[in-house]
Amino acid sequence: MYRLLRNVLLCSSVGVLLLAIAMPLQAQIEFTRADIEPTLQDRDLTMYNTDELSGVTFDLGAAGGGQVYDFSGFTYQQSTYQSVFVSPSVTPYAMDFPTATHAQIFAATEVAYSYMRLDDNGFYDLGFATTYSGSDFLLQYDPEMPSLLFPLQLGSSWDYNSNEATPLEGFTEQTRMEVDAVSEGILMTTQGNWPALCVRNRTWVTMRIEFAGTVVSEEVTQSVNYMFLTKQGVSASLSVDTLDALSWNPRVTVAGLTFEQTPNTVDAPARVDAFGISTVYPHPVTNGSATVAWRADGPSTLAVYDACGRELRRVAVDAQPGVTQNTQLLMPGLPTGTYLIRLTTPAGSAQRTMLVLR
Repeated sequence: MYRLLRNVLLCSSVGVLLLAIAMPLQAQIEFTRADIEPTLQDRDLTMYNTDELSGVTFDLGAAGGGQVYDFSGFTYQQSTYQSVFVSPSVTPYAMDFPTATHAQIFAATEVAYSYMRLDDNGFYDLGFATTYSGSDFLLQYDPEMPSLLFPLQLGSSWDYNSNEATPLEGFTEQTRMEVDAVSEGILMTTQGNWPALCVRNRTWVTMRIEFAGTVVSEEVTQSVNYMFLTKQGVSASLSVDTLDALSWNPRVTVAGLTFEQTPNTVDAPARVDAFGISTVYPHPVTNGSATVAWRADGPSTLAVYDACGRELRRVAVDAQPGVTQNTQLLMPGLPTGTYLIRLTTPAGSAQRTMLVLR
């Protein structure tokens, strides 16, 4: 359970790093604080991920410029992800991460928080915190883990070695990373092509469990990931067989694409959905009420459910076809947690998660 949660958090954090705002194309791709800062805010992401791959190789080209990264040949499963950021000061673990400039919220088995620091020199992962088996689980990276160092460009590289962390009594973890910006070129997808910087990340995590002074288990896991960063809100990633860590034609285990919004094909112009929930504001909810923006073609209902599927609030609403409606939901007294807002319309139903913080 812990590994699953840890992977969700780390993957989500990587997803944040891979996104940047649109800027004019430069001769050499370079990322600075100005590129990353606008991405650290609430946004909806469309993600395309492959099933587990076996025996599939990927042509990375070679070191240097002029490469082609062709992601158009994979079969993907589409999903959406709501990226939610808050001020670290409003989170329950703020005192444990005093240097954090940003906090991201994840809805896992429990509400979890990832803490980050951004400055002119880099973007640093400070750790994450949640509740695990009824106890606080607090993983703090010491020293702070550099996810990006600025300016990030072809040839950039850095190593990282953490001290031992003890997120739970009897459990220790230590992380080592080697990061290299190995090449740059064109990221190719069925939705379009974009200039991209290819960054390789090799990570080793040592986990040890002790009981009554005796080491019960100790293992080292290795992962090799390639990140393809663009300045147009598009990114790609590869997880690679660790035996092919330095290969330019490695065996791939998982591939993925992330878009800041659902991309349109050349033959399919953008359309406005006939029904659905577009936004919940403010998010996370901190004052007992939220305004829901939605669309429908006739009389509908908005309902709020807790994690056990119990209905907590229901409101009947009248829709004007083709018009976005805004309905305030009053929800005083809800404890911190993840909830579901469901819109039921004549055309079907739509739903969206909602986080409540106290």
